[in-house]
Formats: sequence, C-alpha cells, structure tokens
Amino acid sequence: MRSSVDLIQVVVPTKTPNVLPHCKIRDNPHVSSEEWEFLKQQSSQKPFSNSSSETTSVASGDEGSLEETQENASLSQGTEQQREFVELVAATARRLFSYMEVSNQEALAHRLYDVEVVDLSPEVSFLIIVPPTESACAVPGQRDLLLQRGDLAALRVQVFEMIHLGTYQRDVISRYSRLSCILELDTVLVQHNHREVQ
Repeated sequence: MRSSVDLIQVVVPTKTPNVLPHCKIRDNPHVSSEEWEFLKQQSSQKPFSNSSSETTSVASGDEGSLEETQENASLSQGTEQQREFVELVAATARRLFSYMEVSNQEALAHRLYDVEVVDLSPEVSFLIIVPPTESACAVPGQRDLLLQRGDLAALRVQVFEMIHLGTYQRDVISRYSRLSCILELDTVLVQHNHREVQ
C-alpha cells in the first residue's frame, strides 16, 4: 500500500491486478479462532522474518538465553495445530518478503493486520501483512523501489476494488452498475422535469 496527501494506492502484480501480492499458506482456507488468537499473540511478540526458534532481538549472554526460553515457553503454550499454523504463516511471510525483495531488517517493521481474516470466498482467505507507515506514506514525486519493477504496478484503491469485484463478485458489480445507471438516469429525468416546471 502507498499513500500520499491526495491518493491511496495498492501495489499489485501486473499479471493479476485483481489481488494483492500473495503466497499460499496451506490448502485449508479456514482459520480457526484458536489459530487466529494464537497467531495474534505470537505476532505481537515476534516479527515474521524469524523462525519460531530464533530470538527477536540480538542479545548477549544470559539475556539471550532468557529471551529464547521465554519465547519457547510462549510457543509451547499453544496446541500442536496452533504452533504449526504460526510456523506456516512465518514461512509464507518469508517467501512473500523474498518475492517482494524486502530485506530481513525491513521485514521486522511489517505487521499483521489482526483485525480480521479477510474471506474472499469460501475457498480463499487472506491474512494481510502491512508495511510500516514510513514506507507506505510517500511525498508527492517520490518513487518507490517496488514500482520500478516491471512485474508490479500501483493502482488507486477504487480501481483495485472494481477489478477485484469484477473478478470475484460479478453478480454484485453487475447489479451495482445497473443500479448506478438507473439512478443516474432518474436523476437526469427529475432535473429535466424540474426545469420544465419552472
């Protein structure tokens, strides 16, 4: 995502502009509430770029072993399914960061959008990782390194929504378009009748 004073854009692959850059986590699209809560708990404790056995900050001596022990204890509190899900999400996030050419240091600043799991359809759910504010907000005229790649493009949010709806919700977008045309026509007719009366 990129934003400036008057514009909000999303970065999408040029071959599939109807969806954000993504990587598949697993075949099962459903995320249980237990998995979701455990993931939110873990993501607040450690970034995506490290594996579950690594510590999140560089520490020396006893502090490092204490931190690692605490982290392993927090990971061991979850069930095997929850731990496996968190490890899958972390591995997938690393693949996505690699594809997007985000360094490990920059990846530490990214965060999980933990308000909800976005369900595109019964077969597809999205977990969204958002960039840090500094990289999402741009000064007019500033170019992003991601946009210099030929396989990525920036689209206005409204354009992205229309492409997305046209792909995944054809019925909704066709009804919306028809309703919009009817309302526009009715508005013009009412204005015309109002002018004739005066």
